[in-house]
Amino acid sequence: MTQGSLFSTGTGYQVWAVSPGQTNVTLSVDVASSGTPHYYGGLVFRATDANNYFMLRFDGPYLYRRQAGQFVYLGGVDPPQQPTNGSVNQLKAVLQGSVIQVFWDGVFQFQVT
Repeated sequence: MTQGSLFSTGTGYQVWAVSPGQTNVTLSVDVASSGTPHYYGGLVFRATDANNYFMLRFDGPYLYRRQAGQFVYLGGVDPPQQPTNGSVNQLKAVLQGSVIQVFWDGVFQFQVT
């Protein structure tokens, strides 16, 4: 991790956490596309345990809340973003209290409360 960022190449999951209890934060990740139809990556935040958290998926973007082990769809973009092979795209979540704003490459996509 460098200046709040994690740099990784290759496959597998990379996980890191910010201090729990923070309600107003901005999180972002840059995802490099492999050109396959399955784009994996995203952000998990406001996690209290393995069954309770928010998940913002890169392949959309789509926002879910996992509550008591069940996923609930909260919002997304239709049609989904279509990254090109070899592109690097930024996924960002701005958390302000109960409001979650989602951005793709710096452009506002949607908001949920």
